[in-house]
Amino acid sequence: MERKNLSILVVCAGNICRSPMAEAVLRQKAQQRDLCWKVDSAGVFKFIQGKDPDPKAILVANNRGYNPLVSKSRRIINDDFETFDLILAVDKSTLADLFDICPFEYRYKLSLFLSHSLINETEIPDPYQGGISLFEQAFDLIDVGSEGIFNKFTA
Repeated sequence: MERKNLSILVVCAGNICRSPMAEAVLRQKAQQRDLCWKVDSAGVFKFIQGKDPDPKAILVANNRGYNPLVSKSRRIINDDFETFDLILAVDKSTLADLFDICPFEYRYKLSLFLSHSLINETEIPDPYQGGISLFEQAFDLIDVGSEGIFNKFTA
């Protein structure tokens, strides 16, 4: 199913660690494949508006060759459910939160980020307040998961 134009929203708890890293990976890989994908990220918590990405997330993304994470955190809004083709949660807790707030007619857009890959893991663990190695582990899962997304939607 070739999807030259696709819009993806990646959602985590606070939109400062996992979802900004996933946004950077998906956006840059889409550009490298000449795909016109719109990629954004958001969080489900109210208190996260306007924060910078975690410095360790920025460091790991930069060390892996991805463009700097510069967007400010934001909370998912009702319009996102209508606007985006795919809304990918990084873990089951976030997915449950999304199902709680998503209008019924858009629930088909919700899934786990890693559900599109062939690996056994279903969740990207939250590295927040952890060491750099936890951010690297999360990034590795994001990288593998993103390849699964590209394989599924560009095959």
